[in-house]
Amino acid sequence: LSMGERLAPWNWVFARQRGIAQLCLDNYYEAIRHFERARTRNPQYIMTLVPLARAKAGLVMANASAHPEAVETVLSALDEAAQDAAVALKLCPMFPAAEEAMGWIASDRAMILGKSKASDRAEQAEKSWREAEKYFARAVEHGAKNPSDIYRQLVQVRTALGDDRGAEEAIVRATQADPADELNWPFFYSFARNAKLYDRFR
Repeated sequence: LSMGERLAPWNWVFARQRGIAQLCLDNYYEAIRHFERARTRNPQYIMTLVPLARAKAGLVMANASAHPEAVETVLSALDEAAQDAAVALKLCPMFPAAEEAMGWIASDRAMILGKSKASDRAEQAEKSWREAEKYFARAVEHGAKNPSDIYRQLVQVRTALGDDRGAEEAIVRATQADPADELNWPFFYSFARNAKLYDRFR
C-alpha cells in the first residue's frame, strides 16, 4: 500500500486502505493521518469519513484516562469526531455505518459526562445516552451488517439508562440476529444475572 501511494500519490484508495489497516491495530494517530490524506483527495467519500470519525473518537478515549481532568477538551474532541460522521450522514442519509459511528461517539460522550462531578453533568449524560440509543437503533433499522454487535451496544446504553427490560429485549434480538455469535450467550448470562431477569434466558 505504501509503495502504491508513492507511485500514485493522487490516489485516495491507498491512503484509505492504510488507514483501515492502522485502525484495525488501534493505531489511531496513524490511522487519522492516512484518512486525512484520503479525504483531501476525495472529500465526499463516505467510507473514508466514517472510519475517520471512529479513529478520532478512539484516540480521544485512549487519551482520556490519562487526563481525567480535561473533560471539556475531551468533549470538544468527540464533537469534532462526530462532525465527520455527520457529514457522511448528510451525504448519504440512513447510512447505517455512520449511524453506528454516531452512536459510539454519543456513548463515549455519555461515559465521560457520567464521570464528572459537576451538577449538570448527569442530565447531559442521560441526553447523550438517549442519542446513542437513537443512533444504534437506526443503524439496525437501516440494515447494518453487524446487528448483533449493535444490539449488544444497545444493552449497554439501556442499562446505563436504567431500562432493564429494554436492555433484555436488545440482547434477545442480538441472539436472534446471530445465534452462532459466541459473544452473545455469556453476555446474555451476565446481563440476566446482574439484572436478575432470567425468564428469557432459559
